[in-house]
Amino acid sequence: MKLLSFTLTCVFTFLIAFQWYQQHSNFTHNAHQLVDQDAVFNSLLDYGQHKSDQIPTGVFIDSLEFTGPNDVHLSGYVWQEFSAEILEKHKPGVIFPNSIGNVIMKEAYRDVIAGITVVGWYFEVDLRQSFSYKNYPIDHKTVWLKILPDNFNSNLILVPSLNSYDSTAKLSTFGISQDIVLSGWALNESFFSYMRLNFDTDFGLHNDHPKTNLPELTFNIVIERDFLSAFMINITLLLVSIFLLYSLVLMMTSNKHLSSKFSASVSSSIGSCAAIFFVILIAHIDVRKHFPGEGIVYIEYFYLVSYFFIVSTAFTIYTFNSREKATTKGLFANDGILLKVSFWPIYTLLICLITWNHFY
Repeated sequence: MKLLSFTLTCVFTFLIAFQWYQQHSNFTHNAHQLVDQDAVFNSLLDYGQHKSDQIPTGVFIDSLEFTGPNDVHLSGYVWQEFSAEILEKHKPGVIFPNSIGNVIMKEAYRDVIAGITVVGWYFEVDLRQSFSYKNYPIDHKTVWLKILPDNFNSNLILVPSLNSYDSTAKLSTFGISQDIVLSGWALNESFFSYMRLNFDTDFGLHNDHPKTNLPELTFNIVIERDFLSAFMINITLLLVSIFLLYSLVLMMTSNKHLSSKFSASVSSSIGSCAAIFFVILIAHIDVRKHFPGEGIVYIEYFYLVSYFFIVSTAFTIYTFNSREKATTKGLFANDGILLKVSFWPIYTLLICLITWNHFY
């Protein structure tokens, strides 16, 4: 029976780890990346904006930091390239529409190369974006730096300055400092894309300027969480707590000598369960503080299962010790050996089923 318990626990643990690995590695990549000039032209053709004035625009990110669940701080450089004809019609400048607070924007350089005027700015910006954390800690995030021309009412479209980078192929990382520090995260890829921009107002201008189906140039930074570190932070406490609960189950015995030796009593066991409950509850509250407004995230199911096991353990110990004499039948036969050997298979089975239901 013990061998069967060990085998089932190992099988369920393997299935859990396999599902974690599959979820972590099976990230769906954006199918509309602007990897070359043909992709840019075809995308603008779909938007009906291929005849608009175009300004090549590039981005280089020096730093990225999450300052809140939905806030990201970025710093780096953005530049634009103007032909003489375009420069006569449009003034240099960009805005970041998903920014909040003050944006630091300083002109860093201006030069003329082969008749093309290049203007670059250093910027620091705080972006607000809605991120989903339901799969935490096995999650990916795509940070959007949306860029629009400074000229609001103009027939102007920003296009990515793809020639400014060594490679813009799919799955490549470009436009980001190699020395960037991402605490708890790893770079996955970066790319340019267009997001569809629609307005339900003419902003009081009452003209024929398009209000819908407008392309918004976006520099995308895809990052993946270092889920091993996140799991170590969250799971270690839970596993230690479950092991302590298991030790209480192991000490269930009808032998008065052993019971006295263990100093095991109903009151002390339930007191231990209560202490474990409050430790887990405090950790659970700390997790919720990081995701206000989010539904139940994946890691929380571990806490919910722990609560179930705490209550079940306390009830089991009380029921076991309430018997007037030992029994040779049912769950409590032979000092509850069936409960003891089924503890870990049931725990890992529940986690396995919850993981499968959550991700699939």
